[in-house]
Amino acid sequence: MTAREWLNRARYADREIKSLENTIACERERITSITPKLGGNTTSGSKDPHKFDHYVELLDELEQKLNECYALKAETFAVIKRLRDPRYRSVLQAYYVRGCTWEQVAVELNYSFRQVVRLRKAAIKEVEQYIPSGAQDAT
Repeated sequence: MTAREWLNRARYADREIKSLENTIACERERITSITPKLGGNTTSGSKDPHKFDHYVELLDELEQKLNECYALKAETFAVIKRLRDPRYRSVLQAYYVRGCTWEQVAVELNYSFRQVVRLRKAAIKEVEQYIPSGAQDAT
C-alpha cells in the first residue's frame, strides 16, 4: 500500500461515517414512527414484537463500524501530526482528515493550486516514513 493509498483510507472512512450516521438516523426514525389509525388509535410502523431488539442489534453494529472509522481517522491524524513542516500538516489535514477538495485546500490556505500539488507530493513522501510497518506491504 502506498502512502497515498494509506492516507486515502481516512477520506473513505469519512464517507462511510456520513453513510452510517444517515442509516442510524433513518433507522431511528423508522423505529419511532407511529401511524394514526381511523378511530384515533395509533400503531407503530411494524407488527414485529421484536423490532426494538433488532434495532438495538443493528445500532450496536453500526456504532462499532463508526468507532472503527473514527479510529482510522485518528490514526491518520496522528501520522500527519508527526510531519516536520506545518504546511505539509495543514495541506494533508485539510484533504485527508477534513475532506476538503484540493481546490478548497488551496483557497483555505491561500496557496496556488500548483503550490498545493507540490506540498502534497513532498508531504506524502515524508508520510512514507511514518506509516505503521506492514501497511506499506499490504495491498
